[in-house]
Amino acid sequence: MSETNPPAPEKLDYAGRDTADSFAICGFISAACGLAAIAMLFLAKGENRDWEKEAALGSLILACAALVAGLIGFVHRPSRIARHGILLSALGTVLGMATIVVVLMPMFRHTRDPSNRGRCASQLRAIGSAMKLYANEVGGRYPDSLGELFVSQDITTTILICPSSSDTPAAAGPTTRATLANIYAGGHLSYIYLGKGMTDNLNADAILAYEPLSNHQNNGMHVLFGDGHVEWLARREALRMLSELKLGHNPPWDPATQPSATTK
Repeated sequence: MSETNPPAPEKLDYAGRDTADSFAICGFISAACGLAAIAMLFLAKGENRDWEKEAALGSLILACAALVAGLIGFVHRPSRIARHGILLSALGTVLGMATIVVVLMPMFRHTRDPSNRGRCASQLRAIGSAMKLYANEVGGRYPDSLGELFVSQDITTTILICPSSSDTPAAAGPTTRATLANIYAGGHLSYIYLGKGMTDNLNADAILAYEPLSNHQNNGMHVLFGDGHVEWLARREALRMLSELKLGHNPPWDPATQPSATTK
């Protein structure tokens, strides 16, 4: 009786052409979704608020699709056919994660915003106090800019930053002029100053400084008034104030009284 060898078990080729092509397609889908998610966020930047919300939601969905497809693209045995797909999977996964972080970060920042509002208001009041001190030293005239205030008064670059904004304090330069250049370089000044040409003898309702609505996710903004007090204006009232300032009304006209004079 001759000895025979048992048949070898069938070897399953998990990296066959069909399987490899499927993984490569997943990588392509992942990269495409990731690129589309990032592109949608950038294209919606600066558009109206409703479109920004819709774009953020669409980007989040695409980012999740990029992550799922990217993870599937990683699960395969190396093969010449599918190996290039892993690069696309990696690209899509990274872009998907980056998009999710960009979309969700403002939500986490929003949870901190109520406490930041107190700090923001305190900093605007400090700016108002420094303006008063400056005016006392030069015969009642307010500085032409917040940079001039920084040079003459004991305030730091941190005072010029809203804690809820994406701005950062300007780095101190080797000279005062260099520090001022850093302040005005962009991203280091959170408040809009209107005190140029004004004196400390003006209407208490005049606007000396305010912040962009974007500092607090378009929910409202802080305003520094002529008598030194700071108020939080909700979005609707803030938009009315901005439209009045655009028309050259400072202090803004009260619809109920319609004052004819802007200063005392």
